[in-house]
Amino acid sequence: MDITFQQIQKYESGANRISAARLFKLSQILQVSITYFFEDVAGRRPITRKKDVPADILGRFLSTSESIQLMAAFAQITNPNVRKRALDLFRSLADEARS
Repeated sequence: MDITFQQIQKYESGANRISAARLFKLSQILQVSITYFFEDVAGRRPITRKKDVPADILGRFLSTSESIQLMAAFAQITNPNVRKRALDLFRSLADEARS
């Protein structure tokens, strides 16, 4: 993966966060679903959502490269108004796709 031993230590200690893209690449190398890294996370509260998303849908979403790219792009948006508009756009697209 082209990661130094020191960088791995920083990930393990929590000094640095691992990017979604790198986590996705690691899941491909290990031939596991990306959800593997989130199973049995001790001491963590589940993510709260306004609408409950079934685990199988969330798992399928997290296992696609497009979702990783989408999450990485969304995470780079720092303006709350722009983030809300992006979310509104995707909700609109989802509604249109169901029609």
